[in-house]
Amino acid sequence: MVQRATHHRLALGQPTSGTGLPPLGIACLAGEVRSARSLLLGMAPIHARDARGNTPVLWAQMGGRARELVPLLLAAKADPEASNDSGQRADVEMLQQAAASAVASSAASLLTGGSLIDGGTGARPKSRSRDPRNAEPGGPWADHTIEPYHLIRAGGVEPDMNKSFLVSTLRMLKAPVRDSLAFAKNSQAMTQAQLSAEEKALGVWSEWVTNYTHAGLSAAVDAEQAAGDPANQLKSRQAFVLTSERVLLFNAKTSSLVQVIALSEIAEIAFSSYCATVLVLRLHRHADIVIDVAASSRPRLLDELQLAVNHVNSRWGGADFGGGLQLVQECEPIAELLDASRQKAGMLAWVEVNLFLLLPWQPNSLLLAGGDCFCFGLLDLHQQGRDKHSIWKPYFFILKSSPGEGRKLFWCRHPSDEVCAGLAHVRDITAVQPLNTPSGEVCLIVDYKSGDRAELLTLRANSVQNREDWIVSIRTMQTGL
Repeated sequence: MVQRATHHRLALGQPTSGTGLPPLGIACLAGEVRSARSLLLGMAPIHARDARGNTPVLWAQMGGRARELVPLLLAAKADPEASNDSGQRADVEMLQQAAASAVASSAASLLTGGSLIDGGTGARPKSRSRDPRNAEPGGPWADHTIEPYHLIRAGGVEPDMNKSFLVSTLRMLKAPVRDSLAFAKNSQAMTQAQLSAEEKALGVWSEWVTNYTHAGLSAAVDAEQAAGDPANQLKSRQAFVLTSERVLLFNAKTSSLVQVIALSEIAEIAFSSYCATVLVLRLHRHADIVIDVAASSRPRLLDELQLAVNHVNSRWGGADFGGGLQLVQECEPIAELLDASRQKAGMLAWVEVNLFLLLPWQPNSLLLAGGDCFCFGLLDLHQQGRDKHSIWKPYFFILKSSPGEGRKLFWCRHPSDEVCAGLAHVRDITAVQPLNTPSGEVCLIVDYKSGDRAELLTLRANSVQNREDWIVSIRTMQTGL
């Protein structure tokens, strides 16, 4: 990999036929700021010279767009004092003025490790002053106030004995194996539970969980309702107590009983192939419940639930008890969440393993409408802001896999948006290449045609694997055309 990168860097420093200039020199002379930026991101040698000894800074000054190009070159460690073979130097005073400009600060941010991010992950425009159907990335509506959304990193819960509502009991007596939280020894919890004689005789199973729908499904998918925030650990951290008849959920901090679920209410339990800790409890007459339990405890929880449901079935029988506990593995990245009337009210959208969006169900959104999604997720788009600064903006990208003309790459500001900020037909994508900046940012470059114009997207991924997934997905869509 190092050898390949070295060859790439050397190639970018070689003069092109006909001009005698390396690619960076051509871009600077032509005043092509975008091309120069891409070449610098691609590690084009900043000290390359032509046959007369001219440097990139001199090329930029001769090209007439020095105020935009020189800050980029200085940020990449170009020498403003270097002279050519005739002893000519660039205008140092002009360079200092350019370096002090706002453009210089944004260019340095890109090339030396910083980044200016407008808005943030988890946001969408609240209002748009212009018709978004005519909007382009970086258009006037893209900078407006942003609505939040829930992006959650799953991974189970880590027991914190100092904060548990059973801490005093745990210090007094070692809990039974099934009742790992010592629920049966906590008088406050037992008083609220009001266990039947059979429940007491058969004992309970208990474990910590995170209940992302602690305030109900409708509140959980509405990111503007603070009371339903799935990330609020004071409310979402709960004790899951399973008896022979019910599931009891207690708030971990206050020890209060917050929800009771009869085992006959559980229609099925769904789990995703994208995560080893999250479970969806689908109920007959209540909204779905989304919980997160430690990976080491999830198999035991499912086994205990199966045993308890079978016990209820054998005792009571009837239509609600005939089939046993149904376990459903969902392999698709989008999972529906149903409300009490069994209508679609929300969804889990897995953007990668153990990372999901908790969203309201919006059938007309770009994510759900217009064919199947082959790949979707969050990427930062490099573009020019309103004050000419170069900035990174987070966008939600969607790659549709519909046949022929339906294969498109969309980007929008919010996963529930119905109108895109931009799009590229897969048939018009000419190249997709990985790119690492000198500061270590993991990027990819997408070249595509928009009418008669050549366009370029510089995107920043959150990991090498995430970047590779996008490159492979786009190239896979191209092969089927």
